[in-house]
Amino acid sequence: MCDFKKGFKLCTCELDEDSIEEFNYIWRLERTTSNELGIEGMYLPPTNDIGNGLNEEFVLKNLTQRNCFDFEYSPIEGDNLEMRSKINSSYLSFVFTNGSWIIDHPNPFDYEVEEIHSGKIEEIK
Repeated sequence: MCDFKKGFKLCTCELDEDSIEEFNYIWRLERTTSNELGIEGMYLPPTNDIGNGLNEEFVLKNLTQRNCFDFEYSPIEGDNLEMRSKINSSYLSFVFTNGSWIIDHPNPFDYEVEEIHSGKIEEIK
């Protein structure tokens, strides 16, 4: 079982249908495009805790204090990081705004997004 008390690393890896089943916690980094969608709909908003120590405050503290990514990355305005639990289908969401990460989520019906990277969330031991 994962325990993220010492922190986490957002690891890039190839996630196909077979390998994604191996991981309980996954992440996706997206960037908003300029293409407006302008549609309406309903969606499940993020939660504040996805389990095993991964809650909004803890993740935000890690994002602002150190590099949590395993690749070269400089966030730009509007980037969205989602961290998901496959155990209970909940997720956390953070948006890069005014030079820092904040707890927030974009409306998925406003603009198209493109995936920058995705992978598994690994505990730091």
